[in-house]
Amino acid sequence: MNKKYILIGIALLGIITWQIIFIVMPTKIALVNFRDSQMAELVNANDNWFIQPKQVDLKEDDFSDYVNFPAIYLFHISALTEAQKTNLKKAMENGNKVHVLMSTSKDNDFSNVAGEDLDYLKSCFENVGAENIRRWLNYSRTVFDEASLFVDEITEPKKFPKDVFYRIGSHNYFEELSEYWNYYKEADLYKKNAKTICIINSVAGPQDQFRSYQDDMILNLESRGFNVVALSGYSKRFENLQILSPDMVIYYPHGRLNISGGNKTVEWLKERNILLLQPQLVHNTYEDWMEDQQGMSGGIFGQNVVVPELDGAIHAYAVAAEYLNDQGFHTFKSIPGRVERFCETAERWLSLKDKHNSEKKLTIFYYKGAGKNALVAGGLEVGTSIYSLLNELKNQGYDLGNLPINYEDFIARLYKDGPLLGDYAKGSLEDFIKEGDPALITVEEYEKWISTALDPQSYENVKKMHGEAPGTYMSININDTSYFVIPKVEFGNIVLVPVLASALGETEFNMVHGVKKAPPHAYIASYLWPRMKLKTDVIAHFGAHGSVEFTPWKQVLLSLRDWPEALIAPVPHLYIYSIDNIGEAMMAKRRTYASMVSHMTPPFTESGLYGPLEEFRALLEEYTAAEDPLFKEKYKYQIQAFADTLSVAKDLG
Repeated sequence: MNKKYILIGIALLGIITWQIIFIVMPTKIALVNFRDSQMAELVNANDNWFIQPKQVDLKEDDFSDYVNFPAIYLFHISALTEAQKTNLKKAMENGNKVHVLMSTSKDNDFSNVAGEDLDYLKSCFENVGAENIRRWLNYSRTVFDEASLFVDEITEPKKFPKDVFYRIGSHNYFEELSEYWNYYKEADLYKKNAKTICIINSVAGPQDQFRSYQDDMILNLESRGFNVVALSGYSKRFENLQILSPDMVIYYPHGRLNISGGNKTVEWLKERNILLLQPQLVHNTYEDWMEDQQGMSGGIFGQNVVVPELDGAIHAYAVAAEYLNDQGFHTFKSIPGRVERFCETAERWLSLKDKHNSEKKLTIFYYKGAGKNALVAGGLEVGTSIYSLLNELKNQGYDLGNLPINYEDFIARLYKDGPLLGDYAKGSLEDFIKEGDPALITVEEYEKWISTALDPQSYENVKKMHGEAPGTYMSININDTSYFVIPKVEFGNIVLVPVLASALGETEFNMVHGVKKAPPHAYIASYLWPRMKLKTDVIAHFGAHGSVEFTPWKQVLLSLRDWPEALIAPVPHLYIYSIDNIGEAMMAKRRTYASMVSHMTPPFTESGLYGPLEEFRALLEEYTAAEDPLFKEKYKYQIQAFADTLSVAKDLG
C-alpha cells in the first residue's frame, strides 16, 4: 500500500511540475491592435514555446485579463476607453511593462518603458524582420518577466538600411543600384535593352516575410521580359528613383508617393512621361470583398485610392486579399488571376512607347441618342471635336485610312455607318446591314470571347435576363446563322463605335445613369469586339458621359464580376471628360480604370445686341453723354420713337 501511495504522489508531483512549467513559466505578452498580418509574421518568427503572444482586440476587450501579463504592447492607438486606461494603469502598478507603438495622441501614449529598455525595443521595431522579432520577444521574457530558463542571450538588434533596392527574399537588398544590377546579372535575370519597372511598397521592405503578392507580381513582370527593381524606404525615395530612372512605377499605395518635399517626385515622373500604376490590397477577406458593393470605404479608401490620385496614379486594381493561414491569421495573398491581368495592363501601356503611331489601334466609343439624334457629351461639341482629334492623329502619323477631307462628309459618314438603332427597329436593322458597314459577329465567336473575358456567374445572369445569345437586340439571322450587328465607322486603324443601350425597356436617363441589371448581349459584344477581334491598343470614351461606368456593381476595387472591368480591362482606357463634372469623372476613373483627359467648356461671353436694338442702345448712350439741351431733346424724341416701334414700353410693363 505504501508503494501505491508513493507512486500516486510521484504522479501528482509530476502533474504539478508540468502545470508550473506550462502555465506559470511561459511569458505571456498581450499585443493590442496588432493586425493579422503582423501576428502571422510574429508567430512564424517565434521559435520559443515559452513565449506566448496573445492578440487582443482593441474594440472588444477592456484589457482586464492582461493586468498580470509581464508585457503589453499596443500598436497604432487612436482612442482608449476609460476601462482600458484603468486596466493599463493597474498593469503598471503590478510592475508589468506597457508600451504604445505609434500613438496618435498624447492622451493614449501609455508607457512605463524607458532608458535602455526603450532604446532596445525601438531599435527592434524600427528594423522589422524575423530576427528582430525574436530579439524583442526574448527581451520581454528575459528582462520584463525576469526569466532565466528557456531564454537566449540578449544581442543587439540587427539594423537594416532603410532605403534599398531589392527583389525577392529578405537577404538580397542593396543600398547601391550598381550592386543590385550585379546581383541581377549574376542570377541571370537581366534582359539587355528591356524596359525597367520599379515597384514601391509603402508598407513592406525586404525583411517583410508576408508579401508573396508582390513576389508574384515581380515574377510575372520578369516573365514578360521586363527588368524589375523593388524600392524600399522614404528618405531617399526620390533620389533612388532618379538614379534608377525606370520606364514605369508600380506603387502599392498608402498616402502620397511623395513623402516629403512637395510634388518634386510627381513633377519628375510627369516630365519623363513615366506612368504611375496603383495595384491595391483588399483590406478584407476575399469572400467578403466579392460580396461587398462598395469594394473599399472609409479612411483606408482615402489613403489608398483618393490620395494617390493626387500624384497621378491610375488603375486602382485589386490584386490581393486576406486569406486565412494555417495559424488562423488573415494574411495578404494574390487573388487568383488578378496579378496576371494587372501585369498584362502594365505591359500594354508600356508597349505604346515602342509601337509606331502608324501601327497603333484606337477604338473610340461615342454617345448619341437613337435614330438621327445628335451626338451627345457634357460641354463638348462631339462631331467637330472628334473630327479635330482624328485630323490631329493623322498629323502625328496615325493611320486614318480614308478620312474625309471636310467635316460635312465626315459627319455624313458617321451618321450612315454609326447610327444607334432602338431595340424595336428590326426593319431598320436590315436596311442598315445593306447600306452601312457594321461588324457582324457570330454567336460562336462571341461565346468564345465570353469564355475568356467574363466570370461564368456574370454570363449566367446575362442569360437569365436576356435569354440565350444573341438575344433580340442588335441581332439578325442570315442564312440560318445568328449575328450581332455592331455599328462602327473605320478610318484605318481608328474605329468609332456608338455606345449601345446598356439596358432594354428602360428610359434613356435610367440607362445612362445606371440600371442594376446585367447588360444585353449586344452591349457586351460591342466592347469585346475591339478587344478580341481588332486587338485594339487603346479604348477611349469621347465626352461625358457614356454608360459603362454606371453598369453594376462595385464602386471601387472591382472584380471580374463587375461589368466595367469585365468589358474594358486589361486594355488601356482613356476618357475625355469635362473638367466641371469632377464627381462623375471620378466614378469613370475608378470604375473603368480610365486615364482622364480633361477639357474646358467654352467660356461664356456677352452675346451683344443686334439690329434695331443695337441702334436703340447707342441712342441711350448718346442721350446720357450729351450736354447740349438741344441734342438731348433730339435724342429724346428718337428714343421715344424707337420705344414705340420696338414695343419697349409694353415689354417693360
